[in-house]
Formats: sequence, C-alpha cells, structure tokens
Amino acid sequence: MNRVMIAGTGSGCGKTTMTMAFLAACSRRGLRPVPFKCGPDYIDPRFHETVTGRTCRNLDLWLMGEEGVRRTLQTHGAAGDVSVVEGVMGYYDGVGPEGFASAHELSQKTATPVLLVVSVRGKGLSLCAQVQGFLRFQPNLIAGVLLNHCPKGMAQYYRDLLWQRLKVQVYGYLPPTPDHTLPSRHLGLVQAGEIEALQQIIERLGATAEETLDLEGIMALAQREDLPVAPRVDALHPGAFQGLTLAVSKDEAFCFYYEENLELLQEAGVELIEFSPLRARALPKAADGVILWGGYPELHAEAFSKNESMHRALKEAAKNGMPIYAECGGYMALHESLVSFEGQRWPMAGVFPGEAKMTPRLQNFGYCQLTARADNLLCRTGESLAAHSFHHSVSSEPSDVFEAHKLSGSGEYRSHRATRRVLAGYPHVHFAGCPQAAARFLTYCRTYHKERTHGLD
Repeated sequence: MNRVMIAGTGSGCGKTTMTMAFLAACSRRGLRPVPFKCGPDYIDPRFHETVTGRTCRNLDLWLMGEEGVRRTLQTHGAAGDVSVVEGVMGYYDGVGPEGFASAHELSQKTATPVLLVVSVRGKGLSLCAQVQGFLRFQPNLIAGVLLNHCPKGMAQYYRDLLWQRLKVQVYGYLPPTPDHTLPSRHLGLVQAGEIEALQQIIERLGATAEETLDLEGIMALAQREDLPVAPRVDALHPGAFQGLTLAVSKDEAFCFYYEENLELLQEAGVELIEFSPLRARALPKAADGVILWGGYPELHAEAFSKNESMHRALKEAAKNGMPIYAECGGYMALHESLVSFEGQRWPMAGVFPGEAKMTPRLQNFGYCQLTARADNLLCRTGESLAAHSFHHSVSSEPSDVFEAHKLSGSGEYRSHRATRRVLAGYPHVHFAGCPQAAARFLTYCRTYHKERTHGLD
C-alpha cells in the first residue's frame, strides 16, 4: 500500500495547506488519494474530505491503539492509489519527553515515509540548521522536505542549498499565497463547510501544486509494502446489534465525531439516523438511543436555545430511560444554560442542572485515561478508557463518574455526569480503541428497545 506522511516543524508551518495542495494535485492527475489525519483532530479531516471526496479517518495511537491504527490505515488506504497522512503539531511533538502518539511515532509504527514541511520565511542558511536538527534528533523516516512560503525565484536556491549542505532532497514548494489562507478561531481552523470560497482555494492550490510539487517523485517515494493486520475480534462483531436504531447528531453545532465510530456501529448492525439538534422538533421515532457529539454549541447557542421542542424531547427521553451518550459540546447542550464568551446566558436542554460557561483558555486539555468510579453506560466500576479533551467551557456542577488521569502527568480531575441512562462529559473517545464500551452502550439500547416495544420494566 502506497503511503506518505506530510509532517511539519510545528503548528502553523503550513501542513494542512500543503496536504490539501498535494491531495488536489493528485486528484487533478486522475489519482485516488486517500486522506488520513494523525491525532484526535476533528476539523482538518473535513478539509481533506472536501478536496478528495473521500472520507478522512484519524490515526491516533492513544485513542485507537497501534493495532487499530494499522488496521484503519491498511484497510481504507488500500482502496486508493496513495494514502496521505497529515501529521499533528511538530513532527516530534507528542505526550511527555518521549513524544508519545506524535507524528514521528505514527510514521515509525506504520513504516510511512515522511516529507517535512518547512517554512523558509525569513531564513537563509539557518534553514539547513533547522532541517539538520530534525534529521539528527532521533531515528526517523524523513525522506525529504517541502518548502512553504517559498517565492518561485528562490526555490532553486533553497533546493541547491539543502542538497549541497545536507544531501536532502526537496520535493517541491508552495509560494506565498495570502488568498489561500484558511481562517481560524478558538478551537482551530474554521470548519470547511463555513468557508464560501473553499472550492476556489482548492482549485488554485491544486493548479499551483501541479507545477511546484514533484508528484512523480513523491509517488515513487510512497511505494511501500502492505501493513500486516490481525483480524478484529471484539464485542462489535458484524451483526451483533442488528435491529437497533440510534439517533446521532449532525449539524453545524454538533458535528465533532470520528467517522469510524459510525462505521463500527453500522457494522454491528445498528441503523443510524442523523438529526439536527438545532432544527429538528423531535428525536427520530425509531430511536433506541441518542448520541450527541461535540462541536460548537457556543457559536449556535441562540438557535439551540430557541428549539424548546428539542429541549423537551431530550428531557422526556432521559426521563423515559432512553440511553443518551453526550460528548463535549453535546454535554454542554444538556445543561440548563450556556454562558457565551460575551457573558450572554442561553437556555439549554436542562437534562442536567447547572450551566456551562465559556472561558478564555483551554480546560483540562489533552489525552487522559478515564477510570470509572461507578457503573455507567460505557464502563463498569474500575474499567478504563482512553480519551481526549479539547474545550474552553467549564460546568458549574461537579463531575463524579470517572477519575481522569492526564497522560502528560500534569494532574487528575473528575469527569462526566450521569443519571439513570444518561452519560455526558467533556472527553471524547474512539470506538476503535474501546469497542467494549460501545457494545455496553448498545446493550443498554437493546434493553430500552425491548422495554418500549414489549412494555417491559
């Protein structure tokens, strides 16, 4: 399976733009690139999907485990001509002094060659020192570099410089392109669907990259053997939960989900019905359970606050024992109110007492291990889950379902709240890394299905 990683020297160096440019150029040549994203990011994958028309899947060593990552990359990458993996942060940046779950570790675990994106802005010979540092820091699979912010007239100068001093090959460049800049906000890039001129940006990037990237050289570099993958054996085996129906949120406010979470549920036989918490007046009638994903409820608080019909539907579902699992933004929506960055208080669904309040900084950011302090929809007492938190809001009410141990070693905190069959909290999980948790949730849904269809208590 052909594969290549586009990594960077750090956040903001241009990884996403370079990845989009390469994907677009491949598509213009009639190739079938399959996009992947290193780490837990929800936003960058939507850009890759817009470019290629193909699903972009995450590859996260903490959330999915090494075998889960290899299986996802091999299974889905084999469907195209080349798998293109965008790195995360700087190439070596991960958890702790060893850089766990970094782009570097992912490339090593999957034997994926790496092209390092380096901005040449404001650099001359110092560019060589920077690249040499990445090459010598520790064993790696860096096979060449891609130059960002490089004027056409300077491309040959940098190419010669890096070859003469380091024998490092340059596989292309992107010139300064202010009109290609992707806007950002507090959780990262603005979502792909919100950028009106995105298709024009993609077309310009693809046309530029066809001229400035060595596509043939990169495709030759990408030629690699298939990854050995063990067959999946877990509680989410095909058809295990045939006949169940889940309502899953999907709109501009509740859209942070891993595509593979949905696929694993469907493989287990579950029918998924998408609904918009912002616009739907009720939950789907066939639903045996609800999943409220994270997203940007703070940006759409006014719209959700006015959907009182949905507020009542969620409260009634919880009261009647329908299993509801909510992550991050979904958890925020289940509070009585949400306080925006500006201090405006908006009514929410009111499944849980208290308010979610936006703050200027990230709260409990990063990977964590959740250990259950009590039985809940996902775990029995004492069982653990790999998770990731990325949010600016805080709840006014205490959490007590899980003990969260930060992987960085920087502390512990309590996570999640629960009622009879509702579990909600800020951390996100990936079902590929915890199929038993997804199966436990579906077991509760199956019980509810029997209760509502056969009148059982």
